[in-house]
Amino acid sequence: MMRLVFRNLCFPLICLFSGLICSSDSNFIDLTGNQSTTLKTPGLNMSGFRYPEEHNNLQGTIPIFDDNHYFQDNVIKLNKDNPYGFTHSIYDFREEEYFCISVWRLGNNEDGILVADGIDDDKFYMTQNKPVRINSGGWQQIILEIHIPPQHHFRELRIYTWNNGESDIYFKDLKIERYPQKNYPEFEQTSLEINIDSFAIKKLKAIRDRAFKNGLLETGENDYVKARLVYGKDTLKAKIRLKGDWLDHLTGSKWSFRIKMRKNDAWKNMRSFSVQSPETRGFLDEWFTHRIFAAEDVLTTRYGFVPVKLNGKSLGIYAYEEHFDKQLIESNKRREGPVLKFSEEIFWTVQRLFITKKESYHLPYTKGSDILPFKKSRTQKNKILFNDFLIAQNLLYQYENDLKPLNDIFDIESYAKYYALTDITGAYHGLAWHNFRYYYNPVISRLEPVAFDCYTSSGVNIESNNTILESAQKSKIVTKFDNMILMPFKYDDFLNDYLYYLTKYSQTSYLNSVYMSLKPEIDSLEILIKKEFGYYHFNISSYKDNSQKIYNKLNSFKKLIGKSVYAGHKIRKTIVEKNLSDELIPYFIKIYKGRNENDSRLYLTSYYPEDLTLTGYVYANSTVICRKGCNTIPGSSENYPLKNCGSDSVKYVLIKVSGRDTLFSIPVFKWNKPFNYAPYQELSDRCKLNYQKIFIRDKNNLIIEGRLKIDKTIIIPAGYKVIIKSGTELNFTNKSSFISYSPVNIGGTEEHPVKITSSDGTAMGFNIFLARGKSTLNNVIFDQFNTLDYKGWKLTGAVNFYESDVVMNHVTFENNRCEDALNIIKSDFSIINCAFDNIFSDAFDSDFSEGKITNTHFRDIANDAVDFSGSKVLVSDCEINNAGDKGISCGERSEITVEHVSINKTNIAVASKDLSSLTISNSLITNSEYSFVAFRKKPEYGEAEIYSINNSLNNITNGPVIEKGSMLYIEENQICGTDTKVAERFYIK
Repeated sequence: MMRLVFRNLCFPLICLFSGLICSSDSNFIDLTGNQSTTLKTPGLNMSGFRYPEEHNNLQGTIPIFDDNHYFQDNVIKLNKDNPYGFTHSIYDFREEEYFCISVWRLGNNEDGILVADGIDDDKFYMTQNKPVRINSGGWQQIILEIHIPPQHHFRELRIYTWNNGESDIYFKDLKIERYPQKNYPEFEQTSLEINIDSFAIKKLKAIRDRAFKNGLLETGENDYVKARLVYGKDTLKAKIRLKGDWLDHLTGSKWSFRIKMRKNDAWKNMRSFSVQSPETRGFLDEWFTHRIFAAEDVLTTRYGFVPVKLNGKSLGIYAYEEHFDKQLIESNKRREGPVLKFSEEIFWTVQRLFITKKESYHLPYTKGSDILPFKKSRTQKNKILFNDFLIAQNLLYQYENDLKPLNDIFDIESYAKYYALTDITGAYHGLAWHNFRYYYNPVISRLEPVAFDCYTSSGVNIESNNTILESAQKSKIVTKFDNMILMPFKYDDFLNDYLYYLTKYSQTSYLNSVYMSLKPEIDSLEILIKKEFGYYHFNISSYKDNSQKIYNKLNSFKKLIGKSVYAGHKIRKTIVEKNLSDELIPYFIKIYKGRNENDSRLYLTSYYPEDLTLTGYVYANSTVICRKGCNTIPGSSENYPLKNCGSDSVKYVLIKVSGRDTLFSIPVFKWNKPFNYAPYQELSDRCKLNYQKIFIRDKNNLIIEGRLKIDKTIIIPAGYKVIIKSGTELNFTNKSSFISYSPVNIGGTEEHPVKITSSDGTAMGFNIFLARGKSTLNNVIFDQFNTLDYKGWKLTGAVNFYESDVVMNHVTFENNRCEDALNIIKSDFSIINCAFDNIFSDAFDSDFSEGKITNTHFRDIANDAVDFSGSKVLVSDCEINNAGDKGISCGERSEITVEHVSINKTNIAVASKDLSSLTISNSLITNSEYSFVAFRKKPEYGEAEIYSINNSLNNITNGPVIEKGSMLYIEENQICGTDTKVAERFYIK
């Protein structure tokens, strides 16, 4: 019988259950030992040992006090010959019940273990050996908390103590308490209160029941329910669903949730985030790792802790983690760009098949996974974001298939930092292909790693006690899967940076400094977590020990520089098996649209080795058209064209596989197939040696002078010092551009300035990227420049500095033809005695930078004279005259100080928005529509402030506009905002 198979969209996985609890008692000394651990069964590749049946004769007798409490008060001695005791079996347990089991122990901490074993169920086996407290006699109390999952598969719950060592260990006072459910503590701290109606609760419970039935959680967009969040005084609208790949996210009533805020609402500056038990991510270890990554400017999600209530009932302490929204990018001081991943569908499908059918497969997973953007719908609707995604997917495709050098794909420095910190923190779990996240930086057209799902207690494909580098050395033959993790070590530029940062981060002083700076927060959060998880203690010594081991290996590592550690390793080709389940085959057959608008055909790529037959098409209107006499499509085909199908309206292609009766329905991608192309790479290949034709090389100096017409793009690699001498005139035409990865020193004089112009107005920017060294520009004129815009790689400034510090003195920007005359991003700067004249849109745009602007004038500016985002800047002794929109604008947590500035003829003289603070003093504002405007534009941010001190205002048409929640301080007077919808009113960007 023929059946139709559609690719399923999401299959998350299984779990093991673990839960631990304790309480405090003034009669005992609380222990501050290591983090507790849960041992699993050998069948699940974890350390542990199941209770053997032959020891049933050790079963003890436990008096019953009442229906819910059991207690045994005698003392037993366990040793190598008699390892088990206090055994008690429970048969009448019920689903969702909660048990709290405690025992006192005297002896070796690690070897004396309390066990709860679900007989006949390999997945339910829990242990605890970490003590909660110690009494004056040296006896240690162990507490093990368990939850009976719904639809469990064990008939007996066996509880016992176990001596796993050689020495004698004593146990006493075994106590078993059972409750219908766990009661979580209340917290003094403000709780995140989640409120959902009974219908929504019922829906979530049904999804949870299904997860326990299938052994994994299946989620999709239809699983969200409406919710109302209350946090302090704020009431917020959201939608919410269950979250988690493993079922430990659904234990008892402490469920994990994915939360998406509704329009105009945000929580802690986030629009989407998850909340989950801190136990699922290693408590403070995950938080500490995130903080280190953030401190070193490696992209990472925001992570913290908050008490949570559901419909008024406490669920205890939760960890919250940001999801992959634009807010994540902005909070990490980056320009908005897509975040990518490999789809995880096939991975979870394989896990489900193993759980339900015991089918096991070794597959080239990435071949069966699609490269996807987060926020797919928004990305497709936004032309700029979608274009960036298409470039980014090509870069990730190149990385997956090792088609280009690493520095053509990644920001090498950020990647090296990420790897070094991964070694220091043990965050190897994030390296797994299905956990890795990639941000596309649209400024430099490269990918950057996003540190996520670090889970420092669990690694993947990295040998124990080895760094990633050591694993790269040892893996002589690898699969493509391993290759993605270890491939960077083929490249010496990466290896140099990696060893540099590994040296920096493994220094004792580095980790001590980080720890001491975070210790007040660690102590506070530890107290918060202990209220529910009393055994918990953050252990910095494990990080220090690991760092010391790495530091001791550095000398041997440094000898590897220049040897291309991984370059000679062989890649073992992993082929797709022929005997796949029908559920897996569709993942290895892809249908793509043509690469451009002129190509209306569909193209099939199959990684499955058997021949295929195209049998028909399913159109958007559900019409099915069958094909007859179609030629056989060979197995493992690449870009096989499908003719005469009307690709614009085809939703699925119907395929049969040789030797099978199943009819497969393969979805048509809504974008083009990734291929070996990126605009930066094409431009670089075309222009790689152009700079050598016009610059004179003197050691590491590149020198240029004279009058030159340049009609081809110049790209200068890193490692040089670019010198442009006084009196030089450079005329860029024919859409040429200047791009340098080395610092630039322009030495014009008052008598002989340097002129950098574009006589035909087509020049694509003067751009300095990632220069390791400060640029200096003296007496320079930039005239009639446009911005970099090459086949989708597009910037905003006529002159751009990205992560490249610069000092400008007597620099003139005039007659530019793009959004910003000058754009400085993530850089320190000084702009002194400069001029911006006749500017097409904004004059100066500072993003995530620090600096000062002094003695500079801005005249005839079509839009904003100065625009700050996430910046800290001093503006002094400047003149702004005739700006079409705002004289000075700041947003996204900027801190701006303005002194002795004249602002004349603007729509808005000074604007502050989105948690920014602007102080203006001793300044003159004249002939403007509005003097001060303060408001919130982006919901993930908050209100703004303006401080006005000793300023003169003349001929201002309207008074200040201050939105409700924002503040204006004039001298000693405080003006609280009352206006609403200010951003909509002014259409302010």
